[in-house]
Amino acid sequence: MEDTLSYVFVTPYTVAKSRTGGVLSRLLTRLDLELVGAQMIAADTYFAKAYAEILRDQNDPSNTSAASLLSSYVEENMGPSGGRPHRTLLLLFRGKDACKKLSDICGALYPENRGVESLTGETIRDTYADLILDESDPKKIIYFEPAVLTPRNQTSANKVLRLLASWLPGQPNIVENMTYPNPQKIQRTLVIIKPDNWKFASSRPGTILDMFSRTGVRIVGVKVHRMSISEAMEFHKPVRNALRERLSPLFGQKAKEFSNPS
Repeated sequence: MEDTLSYVFVTPYTVAKSRTGGVLSRLLTRLDLELVGAQMIAADTYFAKAYAEILRDQNDPSNTSAASLLSSYVEENMGPSGGRPHRTLLLLFRGKDACKKLSDICGALYPENRGVESLTGETIRDTYADLILDESDPKKIIYFEPAVLTPRNQTSANKVLRLLASWLPGQPNIVENMTYPNPQKIQRTLVIIKPDNWKFASSRPGTILDMFSRTGVRIVGVKVHRMSISEAMEFHKPVRNALRERLSPLFGQKAKEFSNPS
């Protein structure tokens, strides 16, 4: 089976509640998929409606109301409200059977639709989603928060990926959706999560994000970047001499041991 590409949207509610790190940790540690892209987006009305329409066309015979529920959620919560757009985190994963694996770990909307795989441990929706029904009318939903959005099949995934391919190029990489009373006091900084943290299936990247979330800062931009050698050399240029002085004895010793094995 060839590798396929699929996505997860971390909803504005989950992002605002600083649960992004927990979601990312779950995805990285329980899946054998590669995270190949990430971007913080602010969906406009066009994108929210177009995405909702794709969801509405999904056919799930086991639960015909799910598509309507998700599409309504996207239109009401993912798009702008009160004139202000909301942050949504887009994650792109690649691997064999990506849609099914992401769907299993994200979880079903209704308990009766859970697959065998999702019963082996808590899904993301088990932990972060809310579905509150009216006790007098079980078919009436009082409150609904899915936590994450991911397609159930590759056909739906491809439709959304094509929508993203046409919409994303015109969007900024940094989400600026807040008006601060004292903007001159607002600072912006950059955090780079080093490659060592991504080598293995680890919760490290998500844990690091959680640590920053607890400080009260807002994540306004995310990118998965594979630095070239020339970029790495330019990046370390200001500290190159200090690194050479500090690391030369260590690498000299290793070279000596390598050339004269005991």
